[in-house]
Amino acid sequence: MSMRQRVGQQEIEQFLVQVGRTRQPGRLYLTGGAALVHRGIRPGQTLDIDIQITADPANLTAQVAQLKQQLNINIEFASPGDFIPLPTQWETRSQFIKRYGSPTFGGKWAKSSCDILQENV
Repeated sequence: MSMRQRVGQQEIEQFLVQVGRTRQPGRLYLTGGAALVHRGIRPGQTLDIDIQITADPANLTAQVAQLKQQLNINIEFASPGDFIPLPTQWETRSQFIKRYGSPTFGGKWAKSSCDILQENV
């Protein structure tokens, strides 16, 4: 892990807004300490923003990697499923946080928003 700044609620929100601005459709799950800090369940800061991307039709993952560099924050592609078996239908148990970005249409192509959810295990 690099020596980037710790992130608090404001930095996590800024990251999510920037993800929405990429206009890449997808589904991103906020996990770990970042999910707790973002929701105000745990005060203070966390070392990184843990995320899992499950729907990535337009390469949202590559956009997130660019944001990591631009914002100079630690973003880790990690979820509880990397360490423990997840319950069946964990996606349906995850709590919807917010839709960042809005659908835009131009010509014959549509660009969508990114749904952000909190992974509950």
